[in-house]
Amino acid sequence: QQQQQQQQQQQQQQQQQQQQRAQHQQELHHRSKRQQQQKQQQQQQQQQQQQQQHRHQQQQQQQQQQQQHRHQQQQQQQQQQQQHRHQQQQQQQQQQHQQQQNTDTSSNNNSNSSNTNSNSSSSRGERP
Repeated sequence: QQQQQQQQQQQQQQQQQQQQRAQHQQELHHRSKRQQQQKQQQQQQQQQQQQQQHRHQQQQQQQQQQQQHRHQQQQQQQQQQQQHRHQQQQQQQQQQHQQQQNTDTSSNNNSNSSNTNSNSSSSRGERP
């Protein structure tokens, strides 16, 4: 994601250098205008880079955040739905294992409690 943004920033910086080289070749005889136009065009290119990088970062952050939201919603919904499904299948499988262990322990507790109840009733029965 950062590599794609850095690649598009490097492509935009290469487009700046190629546009500035084209501006150097077209505007060699307009030197006073050329510096002002390059400053304006650098500001426009920085605004185009910031707007294109905002648009790329908003398109990369919106396409990568919408694709990451879609990937994160598809990966978070697929990974959270798969992790919810994995966690619900792992938590349901682990909770079913824990519920089976809980039912095993609860059945043991019930059997233990029935034993303690029978013991308590027998102990109460021994006391007149």
